Amino acid sequence: MTQRLFDLTDRTALVTGAGQGMGLGIARALVIQGARVLLNDLFMERAAAAAQTLTAQGLDVVAAPGDITAAETPGRLAALARAGSGPSSLFRPSRGDWARRWA
Repeated sequence: MTQRLFDLTDRTALVTGAGQGMGLGIARALVIQGARVLLNDLFMERAAAAAQTLTAQGLDVVAAPGDITAAETPGRLAALARAGSGPSSLFRPSRGDWARRWA
């Protein structure tokens, strides 16, 4: 496993666009630093495949598919983050317009 640059133990991160590409890379980096990571992607198959890949590597991730532009999604994702380990500590949006809805 890669050496930790900083400690995110007991923190939960929500990463949107985490099913592939840069979002997946950011999610991997956060979980290596100790965070529990929720992998959000519009497509359930991508979120599930990314979660399966990272979980097989012994990393603590949860698939959290959903359309981040839908009005009900921010609340659902926040509840999922709280259910795992307290309030979400980190948020990495791939869409700037949705970041304003996160509270």
